[in-house]
Amino acid sequence: CILRVWFFPQVVESWTSRVHPDDFENIVPMQMRIVESPDHGDSFECTYRFLRADGTWAWILGRGYVTQRNASGKATRIVGLHTDVSAGQADRAQLEDLVRNDPLTGMRSRTYYDMTVERLEQQQIRPVGIIACDMDGLKLINDYLGHPEGSQMLCQAALILRTSLYAPDCIARMGGDEFGIILLNCSLAVGEQRAEKIRSVIS
Repeated sequence: CILRVWFFPQVVESWTSRVHPDDFENIVPMQMRIVESPDHGDSFECTYRFLRADGTWAWILGRGYVTQRNASGKATRIVGLHTDVSAGQADRAQLEDLVRNDPLTGMRSRTYYDMTVERLEQQQIRPVGIIACDMDGLKLINDYLGHPEGSQMLCQAALILRTSLYAPDCIARMGGDEFGIILLNCSLAVGEQRAEKIRSVIS
């Protein structure tokens, strides 16, 4: 990581105006509460995006500590350290993408599928439709025509699933030639209609 030292004018807007809008609510109010009262503690640690001078966004690991307060408890001096962790965040995002998505077909991975099922179970979301399907003859294609041809067939199958279903909540390659599809708010009748549409496209 790269260690940087940032100096801000003594107005809070010099910092808040450069916090990414998507991170603002999770970062700024928390630190403002610490500034206003010791009831919320004297230290903080957070990660957020911050606008660089060149207009790009840096991922910042911010740590701070209140060293002085006035008679009413409001912070009058805060010492902080901001570390640019952009490279680490990029690596993390790439790793998460590899875990959540199948690199061959671009569909969701089995890990993502299992995480989705677990979340639906914990939140008791109902009704949920599940469609399971696989390819016949993939091993023969791999053995006699080669794995590149088999991979192309898998990608074609993935494309068929994408184009046959309207905005499914999750289409995942479960491994090998197997695919799993999760459909939220899906009755039995609707699930059967979706499965029949896939059959009609393939045949």
